[in-house]
Amino acid sequence: MYSGNRKFSLIELLIVIAILAILAALLLPALNSAKRASHKMKCTSNLKQLGYAAIQYEAAFDDYIAPPMNNAVSGMTWGQSLYFWDFSYGTLFLGGALQVSESTYKEAFGTAWKVFHCPEDNIVLEDYSANARRFLPPRSYCMFRPLFEVVNEVAPPRSSGVSRPASTYLIADRNPAVHVMAAPVCGRATSLLGSIVYIDSGERVGSVHQQYANILFLDGHVAARKHWNQQFSPSYYTLNTIKDP
Repeated sequence: MYSGNRKFSLIELLIVIAILAILAALLLPALNSAKRASHKMKCTSNLKQLGYAAIQYEAAFDDYIAPPMNNAVSGMTWGQSLYFWDFSYGTLFLGGALQVSESTYKEAFGTAWKVFHCPEDNIVLEDYSANARRFLPPRSYCMFRPLFEVVNEVAPPRSSGVSRPASTYLIADRNPAVHVMAAPVCGRATSLLGSIVYIDSGERVGSVHQQYANILFLDGHVAARKHWNQQFSPSYYTLNTIKDP
């Protein structure tokens, strides 16, 4: 006779647990893949917003792509290089707010700066010089150096003067293995959390999306690339080499 109080045997419980474990093992890779795909889409959206900011900057500043970097000028130091493209794009066109840090430098705060952060970037940037423990918003992307560097007192190129804009790299995921590039958005003029705002060689581009890097091109489109020009080369980029061959 059927009894409503029948209990599972130990073997039946073990079978159920084994089935659940198998199902979890089958589903987890798919869930992780979906999560990474979502991160990649968010990163693409971030770069497109940075592309819109670049277009607005060009319209406002005589077709230049970003504030010029010139470390040869008297008084300009690497520490002062924090106020470059990310600072200008964020404060002028993306609604980024600033606050004065304990060391008197202006730092980013607020949600508007999230556009500079790729979800695959898991680095934690702690301000060790602060009296109270706090963390700074990271910048996951860097601009290609030849587009905003002053060389031998020659100004950076204007956007309209760059050939093949649809093939020219503008901003890309940074390589997380290059620790000097792990800096807060807007940078910070300290020895611990300095700011490398640029990509100057192919090995500094980061394949953070399952061996792909998201790259924003000068014409405003974004593409995921498994390969890019001078990918494994330590040679410095020039205006002619930050392009697809």
